[in-house]
Amino acid sequence: MLVTGLAITSVGFVLLTAVNGHADYGSHLLPAMIILGLGLGLSFVPITIAATSGVAAADSGLASGLLNTTQQVGGSLGLAILSSVSTSRFTSALDSGSPVPVALTHGFKGAFIVGAVFCALAAVMALLLLPSRRREPEKQEAEAIALSFARCPGAPYCGHFARLVAFGRRIRRRPAAQT
Repeated sequence: MLVTGLAITSVGFVLLTAVNGHADYGSHLLPAMIILGLGLGLSFVPITIAATSGVAAADSGLASGLLNTTQQVGGSLGLAILSSVSTSRFTSALDSGSPVPVALTHGFKGAFIVGAVFCALAAVMALLLLPSRRREPEKQEAEAIALSFARCPGAPYCGHFARLVAFGRRIRRRPAAQT
């Protein structure tokens, strides 16, 4: 899912490069934004799973904190890089005599291209560096049950939800006379 999400995000960034100064929202921006949302949505959960799986219970808080810090710093650094690319291209287009809307679009297109390249590189790195494992069909149900009750270090309410589910199961097991 991670590679798929990053590839879809790259496509969303590439679609944003087709926007011009006279484009309308519904036909140019909205489809690209929906694709970006889908790609990023498919990416964040697998990133969390990849970062926290295999971590000892005692180190789960550390892994979760490291993931959160990495996401914050990475987002800040990525925004700085994309803003620098956009501003550089914008000022060079203004210096060459382009009107402001054309210069802004030129700057944004450069940032979108760099964003697409970053996501494509991340997809390639995930494909090459993350280990893959074969799932045996007979173990899929057991894995799903175990994962549904596992405490996720990135989700503080996960333990409460698991207790609520267990409470609901206990209530359903009671005979009708006790309720």
